[in-house]
Amino acid sequence: MGGLQTAHSSVVGDALKAGFQNFVDQSATRVATVTTGAPAAGYFHSTIVGRAPIPDISNDLRASLGVERIATQSIMQLQNEFGSNGEPVFAAVNDDRGLIRFVGSMTIASGSYGQFINFIGSSDYLEVTFYGTGLNLLHTSVSGGRSYTPTIDGSVGSVVNLSGSSILENRGYSPNIVVSVVTTGLSLGMHTVKIQSSTLAINGLEILNANASGYINLNTGTAYIQGQKVLNSVSDSVLYNAGVTGAKGGRVVRYLNADGTVGQAFQAVDTTSYTLTNANHTNEEVVRTYHYREFGAGRTASAPDIIGQDFSLLPSTIRQSASFTLDDGTTSLSAYYVSSEFSTQPSGVWLREATAFVIFSFVGTGLDIIRYDGATSAGPDAIQYFIDGASLGTVVGLTQAHRKVSIVSGLPYGTHTFKMLCTVQNVSAASVSRFIVYGP
Repeated sequence: MGGLQTAHSSVVGDALKAGFQNFVDQSATRVATVTTGAPAAGYFHSTIVGRAPIPDISNDLRASLGVERIATQSIMQLQNEFGSNGEPVFAAVNDDRGLIRFVGSMTIASGSYGQFINFIGSSDYLEVTFYGTGLNLLHTSVSGGRSYTPTIDGSVGSVVNLSGSSILENRGYSPNIVVSVVTTGLSLGMHTVKIQSSTLAINGLEILNANASGYINLNTGTAYIQGQKVLNSVSDSVLYNAGVTGAKGGRVVRYLNADGTVGQAFQAVDTTSYTLTNANHTNEEVVRTYHYREFGAGRTASAPDIIGQDFSLLPSTIRQSASFTLDDGTTSLSAYYVSSEFSTQPSGVWLREATAFVIFSFVGTGLDIIRYDGATSAGPDAIQYFIDGASLGTVVGLTQAHRKVSIVSGLPYGTHTFKMLCTVQNVSAASVSRFIVYGP
């Protein structure tokens, strides 16, 4: 009988190892409470009636460092939550953890610089629960003054008056002016900040996760590794560059071992950079693929070359300029003399004239693009490629089809700029629709 039980256990164990995907257990939740001060285990602050539970963000094995930016350019009304006086409650569309709530009569507004959330009622407020040490607002600055009253963990603060300028707005940029709501005096942990105002106009939030300088916070949590429950019961921190060697940087991965200890792996950037057909991504992996339509917030211009156009609504009109920076603050796309399509050709950023260009800024070590060339009846186009200002050479249009073009590999890990410049343009214009960014 004992032998049969041992054999059965072995079969179950082997099956779990072979077919049971490892995962982090995020089923633990926290429940809203109206108490003030530091929330007890399993609770978070909220004055909203019927406030839904949130994941226990302090206990999910999450690593954090620096600033976590969350855009709040669109909201939706919730049917089962209400303010203390029956006000409607809204959630941010892209808040997948349910940490952010807007309460009152605020609206979604827009300008030439994109969408934002507009506070208009005297009792309107924003409530955000986070795990960190501080919170910033991303404010849409205007020439007139704005003000708000903060409440931090149930303690009401003094009125804060903001001044502003319309310079960035007049340039068609999403201002994202950083306003420090609370940056000192908070220990690393769960906090809830309430921001009441009738005049605020905001684009998003920044959660601050600062510990000691240069340290990454590692939370407690539970994971299942090959069917085995593993508990990391002690919060820890580690230097962001611990174990890093070489002059070009690399990728550090912190992981949980089956015995509950935290391990580390480091992959250095290749020592040599290669470009175009010689680019080699063997020691790199795709970090993210960006589609050109992501670079926008609904801004449009009324005529070619008018500042303010982004790529979300880029039309098929010739000689159009556009620019936009994503919420990470580092990934940008700008272009000159472009359109979204060429006649009946596929959607993309089409370089419609000689001297037209596209500039893409990214963080990583390598890059490929998805390029398309139009009909070749009037001769091919010629596109010159640049990385960080250095020319890689010119690639002449070939067949009428989408194809992946290798650009570069083995760059020092960090921010880089890619440019494609049209030097010869015939009927067969060229386009780019996607940017494939690599890291170690």
